[in-house]
Amino acid sequence: MKLKNNLIIASGCCLLFLAACQSPKERILGKWQVESFQNPTQDSMMKAHEHSIDTISRVDSTMAQFLGTYDLDSVKAILKKQMTDRKKMEEDAAKQSSMDFYNDSTVVIVNGINVDTAIWSMTDDGKKITFSPPKPQPQAQSATFDIETLTSHKLKLKINRGESTLYINLRPFTKEDSVAAAKLNQEQLQEQLMQQKMQQQMQAAQQQQQDADSMK
Repeated sequence: MKLKNNLIIASGCCLLFLAACQSPKERILGKWQVESFQNPTQDSMMKAHEHSIDTISRVDSTMAQFLGTYDLDSVKAILKKQMTDRKKMEEDAAKQSSMDFYNDSTVVIVNGINVDTAIWSMTDDGKKITFSPPKPQPQAQSATFDIETLTSHKLKLKINRGESTLYINLRPFTKEDSVAAAKLNQEQLQEQLMQQKMQQQMQAAQQQQQDADSMK
């Protein structure tokens, strides 16, 4: 038993040594699942907005017209639900997003039902990574991220967008991530189909009304 334990410990040490010897370009290879998107500026604004909801003491006509009620408690509940729905959308967007880095410098970026391929390149010091279009495109631009963290179990990217900063937190992809993303993608497709159907029904009703009015 002691020998077996020693072998396990030795094997673990070897794996750690090999991981430590990997270069950043080797370490990033493989598929990574987005855990979360962080935007400190946006998060701060959301917290301020959430606090402001509790301070509402009256409902003016503009707010009532927009939300469909003059009832103060109902207005607060609607506004808080909107924030909850927005947070869930952001969480679902993360679950549907991943990056798959290949040794030939291509990266497959999945965002919901959208799949894009780009070319990735990393600085020699492993501190920056750039995503470029696979072919020169008039409207497509490259994006360069700072690599805040890169280990075998964590990848954190940072990019500045004007006055705000976006962080992308990733971890190694698992089979469970694939199942969760597929479920959300299916729900999104069904919702889009339902919206299209409702729009078509509205357009058909409007056309029928126009035809009826023209016959009068």
